[in-house]
Amino acid sequence: MFEEGSPITTEQAAKVWGNISRRYAEGASGTAYAFIKGSRPTSIFNTIEYNTLLNNPDVTNVISSLLQM
Repeated sequence: MFEEGSPITTEQAAKVWGNISRRYAEGASGTAYAFIKGSRPTSIFNTIEYNTLLNNPDVTNVISSLLQM
């Protein structure tokens, strides 16, 4: 969605990805694991998905790891 030649703009792609990430996090339960490589503070994971996981009453724990590659 974010590559050159995509039929949607970068902003539209970010909105779609953000909505998908939010829905994923809202549907999670138990312990959620996240393996992050090079996540910017403004990334969708940091601004949407992580906070949604933390606020999901069905998620008992969020474990994230920053990968170095």
